[in-house]
Order: sequence, then structure tokens, then C-alpha cells
Amino acid sequence: MMTPIWKDTIKALLTYLVLLSSVLFFPFIGIILAVFVPVPLAWLTYRHDWRQGTITALISSLLLSFIFGPFSLIFTILFALPGVLMGHFFKQKRSAFSVLAGVGLSITAGVVLLYAGTNIFLNIDPVQSFQTAMYESVETSENMIDVMDPQNGMLVEEMKSSIDYISVIAPFILVMISVSYSFLVQLTSGHILRKGGHEIVRFPPFRTWGFPKEFIWYYLVILMLSFVTFESGSAVFIAVENLLPLLHIIMTIQGLAFIFFYFNYKGRSITWPVIIVILAVLLPIFLQLIRILGIIDLGFNLRERMQGSD
Repeated sequence: MMTPIWKDTIKALLTYLVLLSSVLFFPFIGIILAVFVPVPLAWLTYRHDWRQGTITALISSLLLSFIFGPFSLIFTILFALPGVLMGHFFKQKRSAFSVLAGVGLSITAGVVLLYAGTNIFLNIDPVQSFQTAMYESVETSENMIDVMDPQNGMLVEEMKSSIDYISVIAPFILVMISVSYSFLVQLTSGHILRKGGHEIVRFPPFRTWGFPKEFIWYYLVILMLSFVTFESGSAVFIAVENLLPLLHIIMTIQGLAFIFFYFNYKGRSITWPVIIVILAVLLPIFLQLIRILGIIDLGFNLRERMQGSD
């Protein structure tokens, strides 16, 4: 007779394989289903232990290798390993940000390997393919622009420059995709496990979020380096071009967290900070102001000063 642990294992394995197959063979719905793929292994690992989760991940990799060959290992690192890590960290009651860091590293490694795998085994560069598609779209638009306004050639040149820039900031794009996906997977897994009656550590309220003070020095150094002219394509040039937008986002999150803190501290409705977020998305000038606010909050500990003044 089959033991409960192996019943759970088969259930998790089959659900994982069905979800993964749906993502791979039906890309339109796969975009939505992708956040659910690691959940079965997170559930299995949480209910039992990391060993059972790891065994299941290896079995799935072996089964997938008959269809996808070496890509099965990449899928395991990208989808199965994050599930096992998440379930293990949830069971250990790790903080939500510790879970995000561990899962994020695994998914980042999977994304990088997937990118490398498509280059090596399929001889396809995803970034270059995306740029080619964008160039074709711009060339089509260029013909329309020439008909409507022959003097508007500068717009087309700016669009082409932006497309060229994608290859420079490809590392930043890969990291942002990985972190965003990790965050969504963690929220989804935590929600589903809580529905099953499990106690899963939640993310703290957004108004309490903040980064270590050292980040302001990283930001200032990279910001100053961005005004220096480096040789295009050099290691320093690529590092600065990728780190600067990442640090911009960090300062923006810091600023938004302070805004949510401020309105909560004053006892105001959450509607006001939500409106500010919408305005920041629609009007870039607000985003700049929020970033500056984040720098001030990080540098001068505004939240601690406000609480200390009570």
C-alpha cells in the first residue's frame, strides 16, 4: 500500500509536470500559469522535507530530459529548485525577504542558463532576436512617419538608439525579470499554502520597507560615474549602465515606502499614497521627486526621526 508521503509526491510531481507543460506548449496562458509552476514542490517540501522535494525535482528533471534534453536541467533550476527552496524556507520560518533572496538567486541562475542554453543549443540569441523584431517594427513605422511628416526623422533615430541600448542593459533586464517573477511566485505560493491551513511568514507592511544605509553611497558613486565618459562596451561602462537603473528603482521603492509610512503615521486614508503611485506611473516628474524623497529618507532616517519626535 502506498504511504502518504509518496501519495503527496506523485500528486506534486504530476501537478508540476502538467503546469510546466502548459507553460511550454501554450505560451499565451503560460505567462499566467508560470507563477504557479513551483507551487507543487513548495507544498510538498513544506509538508515533508527538502529531501523529498529534491528527489521529486530530480525525478521531474529525468522525465523531462526525454523530451527536452539538456534544457530539462535548466527548467529544474528555473522552476523546481525555487519551489523546493521556498518550501524549505517557509518551513524554517525564515523572513519573507530571506525567502525572496534565496528564491531570487535560483531563478536568476535559471534565467541566465536559459539564455545561455538558447545561444549554445539553438543558436538563438533572445536579446538579438527581440532587437531584430523591434527594428522591423520601427522600419514599418518609419515608412508611415515619412508619409505623414517627412521632417520627423529624429524620432526614428531615437527609437533605433533605444533598441541598440537594450543589448547594453540586458543584465539589468534579466535581473528585474528574475526578481519580479520570484516576488510573484512567493506571493502565490504563500497564499495557496495559507489557504491549506499552513502558517507562512508574510511580507511586512510596505510602509516599513527600507534598504541598508550603505545603498545611498553605492548610488552616489554610480551616479557620479555615470557622468564620466567610458569606452562604449567596456566592463566599467556596462556595469554603470546596469547598476544605475537598478539603484534608481531601489531609491524609488524607498521613497514610496516613506510616502505610505507618512500617510499611515498621520492617520490618513491609504487612498492618497495609491493616487501618488498612479501619478508617478503616469507622470515621470513625480517619479523623480519620489526618488529624491527616497534618497533623503535613506540618508537622514526620516521615519526614525518622525517616530522619535513623538
